[in-house]
Amino acid sequence: MTKNNKAVRTLLNNYPNYKGSKVIDLLYAYPDTPLPASDMELAVNLQIPPEFVFHNRYHFAPILMTDAKTLRNIDKRLNHLIELKAFNATDEYDEEIQALIRYRQETTLPTGKIKCFNDDDSSAYDRLRKNIDTLLKQAEKDGYSEAVAIVKRCLRRGLMMCWNSKNG
Repeated sequence: MTKNNKAVRTLLNNYPNYKGSKVIDLLYAYPDTPLPASDMELAVNLQIPPEFVFHNRYHFAPILMTDAKTLRNIDKRLNHLIELKAFNATDEYDEEIQALIRYRQETTLPTGKIKCFNDDDSSAYDRLRKNIDTLLKQAEKDGYSEAVAIVKRCLRRGLMMCWNSKNG
């Protein structure tokens, strides 16, 4: 067992009740294997192998908040209202203009791409990220800075999480 393995094992053994510890332990057990966050969360909560969850769980596709046709219609209406406002020099169109702008901001990213409603993976990732951050913050405070550095270097976060063994 290498020094890095011992440091991570010590960290995980000293915080067995932290959910972040269980998540890192699961990733550590499946090195270089990207695992969906929602599958990992189920595997940790139910204490079953992640491959069982992956093969027996239906993965929903993300649902778009709007469609391109609606956005084109909003843009046409917005342009029309702006022309009317400029021509009539009145503020009677301001409320509708602001509502259309708010709708666009709520349903699209700054790049113009349509947003999706939060799916299972996004929500699960947010919860797992918070669990891991809580563990690492406590471990750092308790003096396990070497193990925390190894975890931060080896842990690849995102909707697909992975323990990168080449970094450790």
